[in-house]
Amino acid sequence: MPLGKPGPDVDCTAYNNQGAAQYEYDRWYPTYGDIHRLDHDGDHRACEEYFG
Repeated sequence: MPLGKPGPDVDCTAYNNQGAAQYEYDRWYPTYGDIHRLDHDGDHRACEEYFG
């Protein structure tokens, strides 16, 4: 089933934890890349600097 298109742009503050941000990153990355710019250092871990 196609994913469709990502919703509005979000940042790390939109997520309750790193796992939720990672899920969204992993969901869209294969098709659109880091569409929400959640991985600032390019290591494929979303919002690690925000959640520590």
